[in-house]
Amino acid sequence: VYKRQHETLTDCPKPVCLLNWRGNPKNGHELTNRRMELQNAIPLFEYKNVQWIVVTQDITPDEQKILDKYKVLSYGDILDKDKTKCFYDTIDVLKLCVHYIFSTDTSILHLGANLGIPCYGLLTKGCEWRWTKSSRTTWYPDVKLLRQSETGNWKNVIEKVISEFEKGNSNVRALITELTISDYMESIVDHAKKICEDVVYTVEAEAIRHSSFANTLRNFST
Repeated sequence: VYKRQHETLTDCPKPVCLLNWRGNPKNGHELTNRRMELQNAIPLFEYKNVQWIVVTQDITPDEQKILDKYKVLSYGDILDKDKTKCFYDTIDVLKLCVHYIFSTDTSILHLGANLGIPCYGLLTKGCEWRWTKSSRTTWYPDVKLLRQSETGNWKNVIEKVISEFEKGNSNVRALITELTISDYMESIVDHAKKICEDVVYTVEAEAIRHSSFANTLRNFST
């Protein structure tokens, strides 16, 4: 199912970014020291140069309204249908179409880091010890950590994400340019192909017209 849905992204001229704003509600730290309310991410969804997707499950009606408003593609309701392959299905989605991952302290960060996908950890000020107090961790040295400067306030974290896009620190801008050029080149090729087809059609039509006129003259002279 998600492979068919992935087809909607194959022609997308933008990097595909996955956002995960919450995890397992049974985790004792989830409510107060991990999760982020989705409305905090609206400035990210307003950023026009990326296509956002989510794999979060059990999305609330209010969350769905936000996702729909900003055309964020959701895979959560088509994953793990038999309740035994959640990680397998999620990994398939990540490998199929995701260029970057932005996630709070959830399993998505661990999966993405182990798959070699560029990841950004969106962390609370009092996050778990393994995420250290710096911008990197020895557990996952390639994951960039963006943490709250004030407990409960995600504003500076979201601003840092946007700054990453603007500065192109992780080649986001380069990828945007590459995909955009590819899209333009494809359009140019299609346009050139149409011009060639029109020329061929015109030449053939002209040849047919002259041939018909010559035949008419021959018939008239006889």
